[in-house]
Amino acid sequence: MAVIYKHSPTCGLSSMAAGEVRRFMEANPSVPVYLVDVLRDRALSVEVERRFGIRHESPQVIVVRAGEPRWSASHRGVVASALERESAA
Repeated sequence: MAVIYKHSPTCGLSSMAAGEVRRFMEANPSVPVYLVDVLRDRALSVEVERRFGIRHESPQVIVVRAGEPRWSASHRGVVASALERESAA
């Protein structure tokens, strides 16, 4: 299992979401979390959207299991408690 976090450094909601992702990471240090800066790494952001078939939004988290997206959330849905719940599912 892994988490992809798509972040825009110019977005206020992304700053709030980054704090939630940090809380999740601190509580779950064994879960890999990959940060995609959607401005700096635009090609990677587009590839994540293409590969997983999940429309781009930022901030956005995607929980991946066995190479497949199992859950995603964006904007105010990016919260540590939801990541905890979905990563345990």
